[in-house]
Amino acid sequence: MELNKISNDMMVKMGLMSKVLKSAAGDGMQFDVLYQSLLKAVSQNEDSQKLSDNIMSSTPGQNLQAMDMLIGQADYKNQYASENLSASASNIKGQELSNIKEVKPVTEDAKMKQIYASVNKYSKQYGVDPNFVLGIIKAESNFNPKDTSPVGAMGLMQLMPETASYLGVKNPYDIDDNIKGGVKYISQKIKQYNGSKEMALMAYNAGSGTMQRRGVSSTSDLYKMPSETRNYVPKVMGYYRDFGAKSI
Repeated sequence: MELNKISNDMMVKMGLMSKVLKSAAGDGMQFDVLYQSLLKAVSQNEDSQKLSDNIMSSTPGQNLQAMDMLIGQADYKNQYASENLSASASNIKGQELSNIKEVKPVTEDAKMKQIYASVNKYSKQYGVDPNFVLGIIKAESNFNPKDTSPVGAMGLMQLMPETASYLGVKNPYDIDDNIKGGVKYISQKIKQYNGSKEMALMAYNAGSGTMQRRGVSSTSDLYKMPSETRNYVPKVMGYYRDFGAKSI
Protein backbone atom coordinates (compact mmCIF):
# COMPACT_ATOMS: atom_id res chain seq x y z
CA MET A 1 0.00 0.00 0.00
CA GLU A 2 1.27 3.46 -0.88
CA LEU A 3 1.04 5.33 2.39
CA ASN A 4 2.78 8.35 0.88
CA LYS A 5 -0.46 9.10 -0.94
CA ILE A 6 -2.14 9.87 2.39
CA SER A 7 -1.71 13.41 3.69
CA ASN A 8 -0.69 14.21 7.26
CA ASP A 9 -4.16 15.61 7.91
CA MET A 10 -5.70 12.41 6.62
CA MET A 11 -3.41 10.31 8.82
CA VAL A 12 -4.64 12.21 11.88
CA LYS A 13 -8.23 11.57 10.82
CA MET A 14 -7.42 7.92 10.20
CA GLY A 15 -6.25 7.62 13.80
CA LEU A 16 -9.53 9.01 15.05
CA MET A 17 -11.56 6.87 12.65
CA SER A 18 -9.70 3.77 13.84
CA LYS A 19 -11.13 4.33 17.33
CA VAL A 20 -14.65 4.39 15.90
CA LEU A 21 -14.01 1.24 13.89
CA LYS A 22 -12.43 -0.55 16.86
CA SER A 23 -15.45 0.20 19.04
CA ALA A 24 -17.69 -1.48 16.47
CA ALA A 25 -15.54 -4.40 15.30
CA GLY A 26 -13.59 -5.11 18.46
CA ASP A 27 -9.84 -5.19 19.01
CA GLY A 28 -8.93 -8.27 17.06
CA MET A 29 -8.50 -9.76 13.61
CA GLN A 30 -11.75 -8.24 12.33
CA PHE A 31 -10.49 -4.78 13.26
CA ASP A 32 -7.15 -5.41 11.53
CA VAL A 33 -8.83 -6.56 8.32
CA LEU A 34 -11.27 -3.66 8.23
CA TYR A 35 -8.67 -1.06 9.12
CA GLN A 36 -6.30 -2.27 6.40
CA SER A 37 -9.19 -2.09 3.94
CA LEU A 38 -9.90 1.45 5.09
CA LEU A 39 -6.26 2.49 4.62
CA LYS A 40 -6.28 0.98 1.15
CA ALA A 41 -9.52 2.76 0.32
CA VAL A 42 -8.18 6.13 1.45
CA SER A 43 -5.03 5.75 -0.65
CA GLN A 44 -6.97 4.87 -3.79
CA ASN A 45 -10.24 6.78 -3.59
CA GLU A 46 -10.28 10.39 -4.80
CA ASP A 47 -13.44 10.98 -2.74
CA SER A 48 -11.77 9.87 0.50
CA GLN A 49 -11.25 13.41 1.81
CA LYS A 50 -14.94 14.21 1.46
CA LEU A 51 -16.00 10.93 3.02
CA SER A 52 -13.57 11.22 5.91
CA ASP A 53 -14.93 14.67 6.72
CA ASN A 54 -18.44 13.18 6.76
CA ILE A 55 -17.28 10.36 9.03
CA MET A 56 -15.72 12.72 11.55
CA SER A 57 -18.88 14.85 11.79
CA SER A 58 -21.44 12.03 11.89
CA THR A 59 -23.09 9.95 14.58
CA PRO A 60 -21.53 6.55 15.46
CA GLY A 61 -24.06 4.61 13.41
CA GLN A 62 -23.59 6.86 10.41
CA ASN A 63 -19.81 6.62 10.85
CA LEU A 64 -19.91 2.90 10.15
CA GLN A 65 -22.02 3.39 7.03
CA ALA A 66 -19.67 6.05 5.71
CA MET A 67 -16.61 3.84 6.32
CA ASP A 68 -18.41 0.93 4.69
CA MET A 69 -19.09 3.18 1.69
CA LEU A 70 -15.42 4.13 1.48
CA ILE A 71 -14.19 0.54 1.68
CA GLY A 72 -16.88 -0.77 -0.65
CA GLN A 73 -16.25 1.87 -3.28
CA ALA A 74 -12.52 1.15 -3.27
CA ASP A 75 -13.21 -2.56 -3.77
CA TYR A 76 -15.65 -1.70 -6.54
CA LYS A 77 -13.13 0.54 -8.31
CA ASN A 78 -10.34 -2.02 -8.01
CA GLN A 79 -12.49 -4.76 -9.48
CA TYR A 80 -14.12 -2.82 -12.28
CA ALA A 81 -11.68 -0.03 -13.14
CA SER A 82 -10.71 -1.79 -16.37
CA GLU A 83 -14.30 -2.33 -17.49
CA ASN A 84 -16.46 -0.02 -19.56
CA LEU A 85 -19.42 0.59 -17.28
CA SER A 86 -21.36 2.87 -19.62
CA ALA A 87 -24.93 1.91 -20.43
CA SER A 88 -24.02 1.03 -24.01
CA ALA A 89 -21.51 -1.60 -22.90
CA SER A 90 -23.02 -3.03 -19.68
CA ASN A 91 -24.87 -6.34 -19.65
CA ILE A 92 -27.29 -7.99 -17.27
CA LYS A 93 -26.45 -11.69 -17.30
CA GLY A 94 -25.51 -11.38 -20.95
CA GLN A 95 -28.61 -9.43 -21.94
CA GLU A 96 -28.03 -6.12 -23.73
CA LEU A 97 -29.45 -3.10 -21.95
CA SER A 98 -31.41 -2.23 -25.05
CA ASN A 99 -33.50 -5.34 -24.42
CA ILE A 100 -34.59 -4.26 -20.95
CA LYS A 101 -38.35 -3.85 -20.95
CA GLU A 102 -39.71 -0.68 -19.46
CA VAL A 103 -42.17 -1.00 -16.61
CA LYS A 104 -45.55 0.68 -16.81
CA PRO A 105 -47.59 1.95 -13.87
CA VAL A 106 -50.96 0.31 -13.32
CA THR A 107 -52.43 3.63 -12.22
CA GLU A 108 -52.89 7.07 -13.74
CA ASP A 109 -51.61 8.73 -10.57
CA ALA A 110 -49.15 11.48 -11.56
CA LYS A 111 -46.71 10.65 -8.75
CA MET A 112 -46.56 6.99 -9.72
CA LYS A 113 -46.04 7.90 -13.37
CA GLN A 114 -43.09 10.05 -12.36
CA ILE A 115 -41.63 7.27 -10.22
CA TYR A 116 -41.92 4.72 -13.00
CA ALA A 117 -40.42 7.13 -15.53
CA SER A 118 -37.36 7.67 -13.32
CA VAL A 119 -37.07 3.94 -12.59
CA ASN A 120 -37.05 3.18 -16.32
CA LYS A 121 -34.55 5.95 -17.04
CA TYR A 122 -31.95 5.03 -14.45
CA SER A 123 -32.45 1.27 -14.60
CA LYS A 124 -31.40 1.42 -18.22
CA GLN A 125 -28.56 3.85 -17.51
CA TYR A 126 -27.04 1.72 -14.74
CA GLY A 127 -27.99 -1.73 -15.98
CA VAL A 128 -30.48 -2.85 -13.34
CA ASP A 129 -33.79 -4.65 -13.85
CA PRO A 130 -36.48 -1.98 -13.26
CA ASN A 131 -38.71 -4.52 -11.52
CA PHE A 132 -35.90 -5.10 -9.03
CA VAL A 133 -35.72 -1.35 -8.36
CA LEU A 134 -39.48 -1.25 -7.85
CA GLY A 135 -39.14 -4.08 -5.34
CA ILE A 136 -36.59 -2.07 -3.37
CA ILE A 137 -38.76 1.06 -3.42
CA LYS A 138 -41.79 -0.94 -2.30
CA ALA A 139 -39.88 -2.42 0.64
CA GLU A 140 -38.06 0.77 1.59
CA SER A 141 -40.76 3.45 1.41
CA ASN A 142 -43.90 1.94 -0.12
CA PHE A 143 -43.60 4.59 -2.85
CA ASN A 144 -43.66 7.54 -0.44
CA PRO A 145 -41.10 10.13 -1.68
CA LYS A 146 -41.22 12.00 1.65
CA ASP A 147 -40.61 8.96 3.84
CA THR A 148 -37.96 9.32 6.57
CA SER A 149 -36.85 6.42 8.75
CA PRO A 150 -36.13 6.68 12.51
CA VAL A 151 -32.39 6.59 11.74
CA GLY A 152 -32.57 9.32 9.08
CA ALA A 153 -32.80 7.38 5.81
CA MET A 154 -34.61 9.49 3.25
CA GLY A 155 -36.97 9.23 0.32
CA LEU A 156 -38.10 6.48 -1.98
CA MET A 157 -34.95 4.35 -1.77
CA GLN A 158 -34.15 5.39 1.82
CA LEU A 159 -30.71 6.92 1.36
CA MET A 160 -28.69 7.82 4.45
CA PRO A 161 -27.24 11.36 4.41
CA GLU A 162 -23.65 10.21 3.82
CA THR A 163 -24.70 7.82 1.08
CA ALA A 164 -26.76 10.50 -0.64
CA SER A 165 -23.87 12.97 -0.41
CA TYR A 166 -21.40 10.49 -1.89
CA LEU A 167 -23.75 9.67 -4.75
CA GLY A 168 -24.27 13.34 -5.56
CA VAL A 169 -27.91 13.40 -4.51
CA LYS A 170 -28.78 17.01 -3.72
CA ASN A 171 -32.39 16.46 -2.66
CA PRO A 172 -33.16 12.95 -1.36
CA TYR A 173 -36.87 13.78 -1.29
CA ASP A 174 -36.94 14.59 -4.99
CA ILE A 175 -38.25 11.57 -6.89
CA ASP A 176 -35.80 11.69 -9.78
CA ASP A 177 -32.76 12.60 -7.68
CA ASN A 178 -33.41 9.88 -5.11
CA ILE A 179 -34.00 7.14 -7.66
CA LYS A 180 -30.91 8.13 -9.62
CA GLY A 181 -28.76 7.80 -6.51
CA GLY A 182 -30.42 4.62 -5.28
CA VAL A 183 -30.18 2.80 -8.60
CA LYS A 184 -26.56 3.87 -9.01
CA TYR A 185 -25.76 2.53 -5.55
CA ILE A 186 -27.52 -0.82 -5.94
CA SER A 187 -25.90 -1.27 -9.37
CA GLN A 188 -22.48 -0.87 -7.73
CA LYS A 189 -23.40 -3.45 -5.10
CA ILE A 190 -24.64 -5.90 -7.74
CA LYS A 191 -21.33 -5.60 -9.59
CA GLN A 192 -19.36 -5.81 -6.35
CA TYR A 193 -21.03 -9.16 -5.62
CA ASN A 194 -20.69 -10.58 -9.14
CA GLY A 195 -24.32 -10.13 -10.14
CA SER A 196 -25.94 -11.53 -7.00
CA LYS A 197 -29.05 -9.50 -6.22
CA GLU A 198 -29.44 -11.15 -2.83
CA MET A 199 -25.89 -10.26 -1.78
CA ALA A 200 -26.38 -6.75 -3.12
CA LEU A 201 -29.53 -6.39 -1.02
CA MET A 202 -27.69 -7.50 2.11
CA ALA A 203 -25.12 -4.79 1.47
CA TYR A 204 -27.77 -2.20 0.62
CA ASN A 205 -29.61 -2.88 3.85
CA ALA A 206 -26.81 -3.54 6.34
CA GLY A 207 -23.57 -2.57 4.62
CA SER A 208 -20.69 -4.52 3.14
CA GLY A 209 -18.75 -4.02 6.37
CA THR A 210 -21.42 -5.84 8.34
CA MET A 211 -21.28 -8.69 5.85
CA GLN A 212 -17.50 -8.89 6.16
CA ARG A 213 -17.57 -8.80 9.96
CA ARG A 214 -20.15 -11.58 10.07
CA GLY A 215 -18.36 -13.78 7.55
CA VAL A 216 -21.01 -13.57 4.82
CA SER A 217 -19.56 -14.83 1.54
CA SER A 218 -22.63 -16.25 -0.24
CA THR A 219 -26.41 -16.06 -0.24
CA SER A 220 -26.54 -19.14 1.99
CA ASP A 221 -24.97 -17.02 4.74
CA LEU A 222 -28.03 -14.80 5.03
CA TYR A 223 -28.75 -16.38 8.42
CA LYS A 224 -25.62 -14.66 9.78
CA MET A 225 -27.07 -11.21 9.12
CA PRO A 226 -29.21 -9.12 11.53
CA SER A 227 -32.88 -10.06 11.69
CA GLU A 228 -33.89 -6.92 9.78
CA THR A 229 -31.72 -7.97 6.83
CA ARG A 230 -32.90 -11.58 7.02
CA ASN A 231 -36.45 -10.30 6.56
CA TYR A 232 -35.52 -7.58 4.08
CA VAL A 233 -33.88 -9.73 1.39
CA PRO A 234 -36.75 -12.21 0.81
CA LYS A 235 -39.27 -9.36 1.05
CA VAL A 236 -37.60 -7.41 -1.76
CA MET A 237 -37.10 -10.52 -3.87
CA GLY A 238 -40.79 -11.34 -3.44
CA TYR A 239 -41.80 -7.86 -4.57
CA TYR A 240 -39.34 -8.19 -7.45
CA ARG A 241 -41.05 -11.35 -8.65
CA ASP A 242 -44.48 -9.77 -8.24
CA PHE A 243 -43.59 -6.71 -10.30
CA GLY A 244 -41.96 -8.93 -12.91
CA ALA A 245 -45.09 -11.06 -13.21
CA LYS A 246 -47.20 -7.95 -13.76
CA SER A 247 -44.96 -6.69 -16.54
CA ILE A 248 -45.15 -9.85 -18.64
